[in-house]
Amino acid sequence: AKFHNYLNNHGYGTASVTELDELEYQNNYRESLRNMCEHNIKNAIIAATIAKYIGVTNVQIQKCFQNYRGVKRRFEYHSDSKDLILIDDYAHHPKELKVLINSVRKLYLNRDLFLIFQPHLFSRTQKFYSDFAKALSKSDITILLSIYPAREKPIEGVSSKLIYDEMIKLDKKNIYLDE
Repeated sequence: AKFHNYLNNHGYGTASVTELDELEYQNNYRESLRNMCEHNIKNAIIAATIAKYIGVTNVQIQKCFQNYRGVKRRFEYHSDSKDLILIDDYAHHPKELKVLINSVRKLYLNRDLFLIFQPHLFSRTQKFYSDFAKALSKSDITILLSIYPAREKPIEGVSSKLIYDEMIKLDKKNIYLDE
């Protein structure tokens, strides 16, 4: 209740979380969060709102965001130059892939998206191959690697080719299968 009152007292009223996020982002943090993906921006805005609630200033929050390097393999930049932007992300579920691809598209308008994807787990691939295909079809070029089995034994008939075949059904071009 105290936090809700804090939001009301600071001009947020009954604004939705999305409106609050957008307002905070536009007013205070756009520059310091410019290379973050969408879900990390939302997490950062929530963290900033809580920090402000306990007395941290916008200047201190911005400095923290500027120094924050992220979590390994979660929208992790390996190259960010004019010629090449290379991002590593451990998106291993179709919903995560969709968020990743949408975030890259928003950050890098009019750039080709070359995506290398290695499915994680045979059971997940078996269950979600169609959803993976739909998400991966949003890239310009896709390379599918063989499934990383982790703790699982192979399942007969389950390979990256399931995703590949589904992408072909979706009339996706520029797909390469490396098995």
